[in-house]
Amino acid sequence: LSIPMDARAAAEALLEKRGAGRYSLGVLCLCGFGWMSDGAENVVLSYMLPTLEDLWSLSPGQLGAMSTAIYFGQAAGATFWGALADAGGRRPVFLLSLALTVLFGVASSAAPGFYTYCMLRLATGFAIGGNLPLAVSLASELLPPSLRDRGVVALQLFNEIGSLGSTGLAALLLPGRWRLYLCLVALPAAAVLAAAAFALPESPLWLISAGRGGEAAQVLASISAGGSGVTRLLPRSRTLASADAQSRIVAARGGGEGCGEGCGESCGEGCGEG
Repeated sequence: LSIPMDARAAAEALLEKRGAGRYSLGVLCLCGFGWMSDGAENVVLSYMLPTLEDLWSLSPGQLGAMSTAIYFGQAAGATFWGALADAGGRRPVFLLSLALTVLFGVASSAAPGFYTYCMLRLATGFAIGGNLPLAVSLASELLPPSLRDRGVVALQLFNEIGSLGSTGLAALLLPGRWRLYLCLVALPAAAVLAAAAFALPESPLWLISAGRGGEAAQVLASISAGGSGVTRLLPRSRTLASADAQSRIVAARGGGEGCGEGCGESCGEGCGEG
């Protein structure tokens, strides 16, 4: 991210003031369920290979092709979703990757044969490729600075829970009910998609880097007021000059260093005239 240091410092200070609590727990859980979805889907291959080998009488070559398709999709997805999130924002791209994970994951449960299944699991792997890196980006940019290291480490716990849950479902449902298994494995992505659509804000650091400081100020104001940071951004905010918006973010620190009360025209060093 290319962010002016005064605006970044101000945004970080506001997030730090929010501290540990409902907001931080909400961000951690939403990002964590993204990792849970990744963990659940990642072990699907291990259990579906022997199931489909027997069901469809697959050859070793076909089993290898199935594995290659899924892992290729994940590798391609990680590259694609990261670049798209840098250009279009963390939140919408994260939501899109979750939506496609659910769509293709459930669709693969209805696959009539080997080739259709491979294509749908490749697409699922491509979608999953965005869940993990985007969840890390959101957690590292939305959590208070003092909680980020522990928060990102805690995400791994969600991944393990997803893997264990998927393993338990496989033990209960495979081989006979493999279609139901694939549907249930998609549930973590569906759950976080529904929740994140209403409770996950855009990264204010990304907004600042994109020259959308007015929107960043609205998100930070909502978080500072005890909200989730999800706001209905006003059209006017898109026309604000970036420097002026950054000044308002610095001012929102509540009379921080080098910024007079209200950040008016007489505002001193650290929140200049813009």
